[in-house]
Amino acid sequence: MYGTYLKSKGCEVFVASDGAMAIEKAEWLCPDVIVMDVAMPLLNGLEATRQISKTVPSAKVLVLTSYDDEECVAQLMEAGAAGYLLKSLGGAELVSYLERARDGQVVVDPSLASRLALVLDNGKRMGGWPGAHLGLSRR
Repeated sequence: MYGTYLKSKGCEVFVASDGAMAIEKAEWLCPDVIVMDVAMPLLNGLEATRQISKTVPSAKVLVLTSYDDEECVAQLMEAGAAGYLLKSLGGAELVSYLERARDGQVVVDPSLASRLALVLDNGKRMGGWPGAHLGLSRR
């Protein structure tokens, strides 16, 4: 397992090469924000997010990926992710979302937000309230 540690301008960054290393480094460093992909070797982003959310609950896991389906978003948010963004974002937008996640806001890529709302609304009509596991009220 390999990783890269960078320190610049008051910001520390660790790059993990796989999901298992991401968990290990999250437990060791206790970061404010973790940027996680979905597809990773050894342990995928969903399982890594679940484990990090349990062992380092103060860390905000922000998923940054190319997967844009609602089911993937719902699973990762249920696993404890603080946000879900697509890799098509610009650099300034990403920094803004990182800051918002760090400050406790839930962030979802704008291109996914309306589709995710429809999925949640359809689940609500089917008798359950799927937004409850995300901390959302019925309102």
